[in-house]
Amino acid sequence: MRWILGIAWVMVALAGCGRSAPERPGSPVASGDVPSAPAAADTAAAPDALHEIDGERARLAAALERGSLDEASVPAYRVRDLTRAIAQQAVGLGAADRRTLTDAAARVNTATLAIEAAATRGDLGAARERMADVMAALTVFQGVAERASVRGLEAAMESRTVKLHGEIIDPQCYFTHDGRGADHAACAVMCARGGQDLAFLDEADGRVYPLIAASHGMDPNHGLIPHVGRVVDMEGVLFRRGATAFLLIQRVDGQAVVASEGS
Repeated sequence: MRWILGIAWVMVALAGCGRSAPERPGSPVASGDVPSAPAAADTAAAPDALHEIDGERARLAAALERGSLDEASVPAYRVRDLTRAIAQQAVGLGAADRRTLTDAAARVNTATLAIEAAATRGDLGAARERMADVMAALTVFQGVAERASVRGLEAAMESRTVKLHGEIIDPQCYFTHDGRGADHAACAVMCARGGQDLAFLDEADGRVYPLIAASHGMDPNHGLIPHVGRVVDMEGVLFRRGATAFLLIQRVDGQAVVASEGS
């Protein structure tokens, strides 16, 4: 009897191996499901994740050095999101190191929020002062995180950089009467200038991403109206919270998006 049960278990296992894994969408979703992230069991060396923090920190420092407060919000947010996610998902650390990592991440959180608040009220001096706090906290954070591994980082992050191919559309026209493309561009521009926020239609899977601005008080359509109705390659940041995702477009066809009144 035991050998019959053994054969049955082998047959079940083989049947399971033959099933194909669920197909992962080609790009994240803005309306409906949240972008699928790698399984939580995926583990990577923390230095790989820290490299991305270095890039965002450099962008934040450069924006403050130039006095471009409107360019500070996104890298400040990204530094905060990455340090929070790494601290949350880090494995292989002792109790003392974990406390140090968590404390440093909290200091980064406080300082980057202060930078965003200073940028909103136009206080460049205060933003630069808090950048020093960010640098000090990140030095401690990275010193500890380099000794850790990170498990399921993307699942814990609320933002990530993306490159997508598709069209900048007027969602009102697209959803009500399938208005899109060059033939519909004039109507889409009229709607955008009338107050309708634009959106991005991903050609890979037909998903639509609402757009957000790069900073507080900015029009999310600025710099994008000239590209309405065209299929473009865009680079930006995907933000997600729960079942909702929004897209910030930073570059179109390799060129930085320039925000200006009337565009």
